[in-house]
Amino acid sequence: MPITANSPTRSIGVLALIFTACNATTHGFSIFLYSALLPEIRQVFELSYSQAAFIAALLQLFVSAP
Repeated sequence: MPITANSPTRSIGVLALIFTACNATTHGFSIFLYSALLPEIRQVFELSYSQAAFIAALLQLFVSAP
């Protein structure tokens, strides 16, 4: 069965591509943004590096969970 321009298979593939691109973009942006803002975050909240690392680890465990 050939895939036509308006077939459900094509539509699902396009949606999967869009969602994957959005997920990759936002995940990458959040990683680099956190790293760039870490010195200011530490200064404002008076955190040590170990406290900031612990918070980042908790965020990875609970926010990124599927």
